[in-house]
Amino acid sequence: MMSKRLLYGTISIIVIACVFFLTFQSKKQTELLSDSVYEWLVSIGIRIDNIRSLVHVPMYYIVGLAITLFGKSSKWNTRMILMASFFIAFMDEMVKAFLPTREFDVMDLMLDCLGILFALMTVNVVTRIQKRRKQKQLSM
Repeated sequence: MMSKRLLYGTISIIVIACVFFLTFQSKKQTELLSDSVYEWLVSIGIRIDNIRSLVHVPMYYIVGLAITLFGKSSKWNTRMILMASFFIAFMDEMVKAFLPTREFDVMDLMLDCLGILFALMTVNVVTRIQKRRKQKQLSM
């Protein structure tokens, strides 16, 4: 059976590879993808005008979940998890600075970090709930 560390590490690599795959697409390609997401959201009754930037939050929420789960399975502390996650977000934006069809965007980096923080908070809340349930079951 695959260990949690290996599983979460593999998932993290796949998720990060997907992020960088999107990074290397041209602005036009990512705009087409954003337009498709926007049209789908409108079709289900959700209207978000700045979908292109806001998509960074759920995208980096997934990155944050993957890195947090890997980090926790590797006994990393919160600071190490945040440093690794923020480093990935920063490198994603830095790569864009050197691509002719993309640019470094501080707002995108901030939205990336917001997604990462939400992911870390989610994992911490779920972990605390699980611990309380275990304690409750043991005390019965």
